[in-house]
Amino acid sequence: MAALFVKLQWRQTFNIATKSVWAIVGLVFGILGAFGLMIASFFGVVALRVALPEIVPTAILLIGALIPVFWTVSSVMLSGQDQLAAEKFSLLPVTGRQLAAGNVAAGVFGIGGITALVWLVAATIGWTVAWPAAIAFAVLIPLTLVNTVLIARVVAIALARAFASRALRDVTSIVLMLLLVTVGVWAQLAIGAAAAVGESYDQFGAALNVVAYTPLAATYGVSLALLDGSMVVAGIRLLIAIATAVVLFWLLERMLSARLTNPVQMRGGGTIKGGGLLERLFPATPVGAIAVRSLRYRRRDPRHVMNTILMPFLPVFIMVVYSINDVVGLETLPYLGLFLPLMVLTVVGMDLAYDHANLAMHILAGVTGRDDRAGRALAIGCWAVPFAVLLVVVPTIFTGIWDHLVPALALVLPATLMVLGIASFLGVHLPGRAPKPGTSPFGKGSSGGVQAFLLMGLGLVAAVVLMLPTIALVIAGIWTPWFDWLALLVGVASGIVVLVLGIRMGGKALDKHFPRVLAAITSES
Repeated sequence: MAALFVKLQWRQTFNIATKSVWAIVGLVFGILGAFGLMIASFFGVVALRVALPEIVPTAILLIGALIPVFWTVSSVMLSGQDQLAAEKFSLLPVTGRQLAAGNVAAGVFGIGGITALVWLVAATIGWTVAWPAAIAFAVLIPLTLVNTVLIARVVAIALARAFASRALRDVTSIVLMLLLVTVGVWAQLAIGAAAAVGESYDQFGAALNVVAYTPLAATYGVSLALLDGSMVVAGIRLLIAIATAVVLFWLLERMLSARLTNPVQMRGGGTIKGGGLLERLFPATPVGAIAVRSLRYRRRDPRHVMNTILMPFLPVFIMVVYSINDVVGLETLPYLGLFLPLMVLTVVGMDLAYDHANLAMHILAGVTGRDDRAGRALAIGCWAVPFAVLLVVVPTIFTGIWDHLVPALALVLPATLMVLGIASFLGVHLPGRAPKPGTSPFGKGSSGGVQAFLLMGLGLVAAVVLMLPTIALVIAGIWTPWFDWLALLVGVASGIVVLVLGIRMGGKALDKHFPRVLAAITSES
């Protein structure tokens, strides 16, 4: 039965990944990325073993304890898209024990499990600082993998009913997204806190010794105890690791058995209210209706909420981090607003993909491609453009350096207008991928796929080329200040022209390829 589950998971993975050319390209890049991670981890541990053998055990234990944490977080966030969810087997003669064994086997022999296995083999080389520790670690590799999978599965299934609530899923996704974006700052603060507590390596080692008694790193702790020559401690940690596997497997079996007869049902986000202020602000035309719908999605759909928060947050975050760490001078802070057009390019380009099957409403209602492109650009532009101005004006007020206000505006504002037009055109040909409505924002397609990266690359190149006259005028303004005002005028004018042309060209392309675009964004590939 376990082998059947492994075969089923791989068959589903390859069936989904081979439905289109772009999916195949994405699969190839994913395999190459996983292979690169394996090679990097392998040679990283080997290099550390040669150069700094005294810190190898500590590094391996720390990384080993973090792997189940990251695996668990990803399992929780993707629990709504579990290919082997118990509910899918509820009509078949399958027991909870068989499901539990199949889930563990699928995790161990899945892509994540194979990647983790390569890391564990590399870690074994690191433990050769003491051969008894290395031999024990190699023997316990299967137990380590099983415990990692069990921890993730048990926590994900235990929280599945809680995350069936739309509100909790949305809030958790937003918080997790902000934590991921700011992970560098949190790491810096953690390092600073550790330094404030004391620079003693022994204190850090003592803390890790405590972690070695937990289910997260008990198998690693066995080798650490053997390295220190403590057989009793090694035996205690081995018992903890074995007990972890037994208890968690029993819990997994019980939870899966319960879900076979009492499935988890996703719940919505509450009552949707009718029209209001937005309808009065926008014209009663197809363009206005699409703009209103798009703006409502920015507040109600967690996928759009994350993009809406991240779009202004990322430039502000970069400004704060750079100013605190003195990475750049204060006079360059307004120019960091150029990160906003980069975000706008991605959001507008993937807006069709976020609609998923809902795009069929536009086809059935006879909406023209031009109205579609104009409505979406209007919705995003009505708050992206003001943010572009604020990202230049506010840092200028904060620093008091007014000489860079006009040249920064001459770059950030036109770039924002241009990428609205560029993405309106490219988004038809490269719509990308997005998680389905109602699913986790971190699910399949959360990165946009290969098309999204290609769209970003082409869009950036096009924006830079179209901005060359404005850039030249800004450079000339270094010696002749009135050129900055000319750059602002030329930049805004050219940005409006590119926006209009992008909407028209994108509209014509969408009229021609509406069915193809709908098929692409609704594909499971």
